[in-house]
Amino acid sequence: MVTDICAKVIGKTADPGLGFIENGGDSLGAVRAAQLIGRSFTRDEPIEFDYVDLLECPSLVEVATLIVRLQ
Repeated sequence: MVTDICAKVIGKTADPGLGFIENGGDSLGAVRAAQLIGRSFTRDEPIEFDYVDLLECPSLVEVATLIVRLQ
């Protein structure tokens, strides 16, 4: 799901083994993707997921791992 969200924001298929920027994203896209991720992974309320979290993870797989820990 993280890869799908990032691909939607970037506008092309995203490689889960690469980070957001390496997939062709930019800082404004990271803000938008982080908002979508925060809203998509929710139980009673959105998770607290910041665009910096997205940019600091070396791969989208690690983003997904971080999300699991935040839930």
